[in-house]
Amino acid sequence: MSFLAPFLLALSAFASIPILLHLIRRKRVRVLELPTFQYLKRAAEQQRVRFHLQDQLLMLLRILILLLVALAFAGPLGGQRSGVTGPVLQPKNLLILDDTVSMAIRTGEESTAYGEAQRFVLDLLWESGADWQVGLASDFLGKGDPDEFLANGYEDTVDLLERHPSPEAQGSIQSAIDKARTLLDNQTSLWVVSDAAEANWEEGASLGASSPIRIELIEAPVPSEVSNWALTELSLNNQPLLEDEPALLSGRVSAMGNEGGQTNAPLVRYGVHSRGGTGFAGQYQPPSEGSDLSGPHEFTFRSTIPTEGVVSSVSASLVFPDNSSEVFNRDNQATLIPRLLEGVRVLVVTESEEWGGILQAALVGFDTNVASGKVAPPADAAEYSSYVLLLEGESPASGWRDLLEQRVRSGAGALVFYDAKPDSVRIENWTQWWGEWGTVPIPETVGPGDLELKPGADEWFFDSLDPTAIDPNWLEGEIPLVALDGWTSEMDLVSTNGTRTPVFQTHEMSEGTVAAWGIPLSPNDTALVYSTAWVPLLSQMVKRTLVDPATLQSDGFEGMRVESNLASLSEDRREELGSRGYRFYSMDEVASRVGNLSQSRWNWTPIILALCLMLAVVEIGVSNRV
Repeated sequence: MSFLAPFLLALSAFASIPILLHLIRRKRVRVLELPTFQYLKRAAEQQRVRFHLQDQLLMLLRILILLLVALAFAGPLGGQRSGVTGPVLQPKNLLILDDTVSMAIRTGEESTAYGEAQRFVLDLLWESGADWQVGLASDFLGKGDPDEFLANGYEDTVDLLERHPSPEAQGSIQSAIDKARTLLDNQTSLWVVSDAAEANWEEGASLGASSPIRIELIEAPVPSEVSNWALTELSLNNQPLLEDEPALLSGRVSAMGNEGGQTNAPLVRYGVHSRGGTGFAGQYQPPSEGSDLSGPHEFTFRSTIPTEGVVSSVSASLVFPDNSSEVFNRDNQATLIPRLLEGVRVLVVTESEEWGGILQAALVGFDTNVASGKVAPPADAAEYSSYVLLLEGESPASGWRDLLEQRVRSGAGALVFYDAKPDSVRIENWTQWWGEWGTVPIPETVGPGDLELKPGADEWFFDSLDPTAIDPNWLEGEIPLVALDGWTSEMDLVSTNGTRTPVFQTHEMSEGTVAAWGIPLSPNDTALVYSTAWVPLLSQMVKRTLVDPATLQSDGFEGMRVESNLASLSEDRREELGSRGYRFYSMDEVASRVGNLSQSRWNWTPIILALCLMLAVVEIGVSNRV
């Protein structure tokens, strides 16, 4: 049993009043020895016993009446009536109104799902007569202490809704529900009014399956098919960006429930802004002729954007044909703040001054110096972020191997190239070098034919490349190659004869990364150093030695989640939520019986008051006979 006002049970203390009155009014009998009363002694003793019992009964009746009155004031409620399956009012009720952007869906000419939900909430508060607190999902998602922004009762809720005339929250309502649950106790019922769009529940229900808390979820009416295009992804794949480095922009545009909607896909307009004030703007028009755009549909775009200076932001937006309508606008535009890799110092280590000049010239955007591999490392060699080493006919001088391992283990990067085709002298030197790193070089030759560069086991490196970096024009004839046993392949060289050979491999050592490019740089063997792919490819390989790919995994939008999936909750999702305490009802279903919700629980107050009245009549009758 629960109580509407359990603190009023303190009134039961007044039940002690009849006891006090009984003790105060108790009379002392004066004994007189008169002969004339001797014959009445036996009858008096019998009457005294009867009056004593009546007096005790009156005291008990009065105590019981006062206890029942205190109990009635506390408002006792019994359990849910058998056969009642609808939402149930508790002594206190907390309601969350969903004001995430999907509630902007129009259900008619003028009305939106949010407008319908507002009217329902006010009717519910007006008709139910219960104790209500009301909050918006946006407040739960964006503020600290929930108690500070909850509306109390009907009038406060009217003011709250007037201050929030339209949906504006970004995020999952599930997060708001989790925060609201911290305010619940066994006297409080949690209500949620939402459109139940799939986007609202993508983070999953965090309620435990055991001992679920019942949540009354009232669904706002929405059309079964909603026309909506959304910019669902925007990213800079070759980030972190370096100064003057081209930005590789990519994105995905999706259409959900587009039945009867646009017949032409929207135009994508994008721009990149640099810190120096310069920028680049462009657009992408997806092919729409002959495409079926009547249902779920998506297309991707990818563009290399020349920049001047370090990129500070990237923005993109969708532009629709004049004759089309669009449900939302919040999910049609996005701004991305890229991660930046700045202050990188690179040391090129090579025996040949000519190769040192070639590598230094190709490392655009890096602060690069050259050191000779014929002599011991210079005094400042440990101050660099990454090292580019060219293995040649002789092994590097003493000290370079230990320095590179020490620096890599502490977080620096090392990138290793080969200068020429692996002959017997070079194989001997390279085997000695790699043997100290715990691996074995395996010389191979990829036969002539159509060759392509493909992603290896870890696709991050390949997917992040500028398109010009994977231009296969320099792959001609037989290609000499050195693979490293047991290292992770991030790019493979694939031939039409079916062979697949690792060409770019990495190995993690403590905090840092060692990478190796397997194809010799010699122009006699390949034309890589003279191709347009050389500069962007080298830049990306150096960055790979400094960046953990896991840190670059992102949904594309910086600090903003766009609600785009407007499909209603699937049956499987409903079952999952149901097992965790959620009960689903339509607005019409609840509105038809909102005034009778309280009857779904036993209210003992009228019964107790009737019992008090009956006992009062008995008390009066007993008092009149005393």
